[in-house]
Amino acid sequence: MKRAARKHPMTRTLLSTLLLAACSVLATQAQAQTAATMRLAPKPQAKNIIFFLGDGMGPTTITAARIYKAGEDGLLDFERLDRTARIKTYSADAQVTDSAPSMGAYMTGVKINNDVISMKDAKPVAPSKDGNGNLSIDRCGAANGSSPMTILELAKAAGKSVGAVTTTELTHATPASTFSHVCDRDMAYTIAQQVVPGGAGFNPRLKDGVDVLMGGGATTSRLSMPSATRRAAATGATWWPNWKGRAISSPTPVPTWPPAVLVKNSSACTAPRAISITPRSAAWSSRPWPR
Repeated sequence: MKRAARKHPMTRTLLSTLLLAACSVLATQAQAQTAATMRLAPKPQAKNIIFFLGDGMGPTTITAARIYKAGEDGLLDFERLDRTARIKTYSADAQVTDSAPSMGAYMTGVKINNDVISMKDAKPVAPSKDGNGNLSIDRCGAANGSSPMTILELAKAAGKSVGAVTTTELTHATPASTFSHVCDRDMAYTIAQQVVPGGAGFNPRLKDGVDVLMGGGATTSRLSMPSATRRAAATGATWWPNWKGRAISSPTPVPTWPPAVLVKNSSACTAPRAISITPRSAAWSSRPWPR
């Protein structure tokens, strides 16, 4: 008499298959629910932006700095950030970009022609000399390009305090691209005029003015300042143009280097910061940072 075939193994296999299928469906549903929850959850928003730019900081420069600081197998601090990337750099009209369209692209998100500062579709036109031999005559023309908003201008429109700090002149193409719009990077006098509240040529998008400006270029800036501010600056005192364009002098004298230090008064900074800068050091008294 033959024994009947055992059905238990098949039953267990069928049950196991059903359980695996159920677990798979539940896992898929859980993943979908988690993804939906993440999409609905408010994403964290950045409160402020601090934009650093190392001019001319290509792969060879970064490699040299890495070897100098940390050795061949080391890393620079910014290379340890959670997000790093490489980008291609080229301007709207050239394969090799210069500082002006490069910084302008970062600030506006628009490709710009070489030598042009934060202007779309503008052709570079060098300024002419005035009677004193200064390149102060603007020859751009009214129809030469448009001026897209910069990150600094957007922040100012949102009620943020803004600033530009540089190791070169404030009217240099890189810092100027944050607050100025001109068709040629050599227009230092026009650039300076655009950043001085109350003066002719002031950029109205800056509202009550850039809150902090630190860098060189006082000769150009003084020629572009309102007369009261210019007189205060000529005395050799630190000068702080407030939103009305008037100057508040400081007892701290400014040495011959660097030539320009600007800090604007604001409601968030009730007292100006006394700044004393020498070629090898910089020190200032404490005060609340801008909002």
